[in-house]
Amino acid sequence: MSGDDLTRVTLRFTSDFRARVEQNEVEFAFNGNTLRALMKALVDQFDIADLLTAGEDLRPYVRVVINGRFSYTVGGTEAEIPDGASVVLFACRGALTPVPLPAGTTLSDLRDEGT
Repeated sequence: MSGDDLTRVTLRFTSDFRARVEQNEVEFAFNGNTLRALMKALVDQFDIADLLTAGEDLRPYVRVVINGRFSYTVGGTEAEIPDGASVVLFACRGALTPVPLPAGTTLSDLRDEGT
C-alpha cells in the first residue's frame, strides 16, 4: 500500500497500555483497515505484544472500542476500522481483583475516612 492508502486513527491508551507506552493518545497510521492489521502495526511500533496479543487473537482481557463499539460486536479481529476512527485499547484483567484491607477494617471505617 502507498502512503495514501494508510488508515489513520486517533488511538487512546488506557490501563496497562498507557503505562507501557507512556502516552494517553496518539495519531496513528497503519496499512490495512481491520483490527488485525492495526494489532500488527501496534506490535511493530510499541512494546505491547505481551499485553495485546495471544497468537493471532487479542488476549482475553483486552477490549478494543472502535468508534464507540466493542470490536467483538462488529467483527472481532476482522472488524473494519474506517479512516479517522477513534480507537481505544484497554486491559480489564485487574478490574475485578479484590483489594485487601487491613485486618479488622469495616466498610464503616472506610466511610468514616472518606474513602
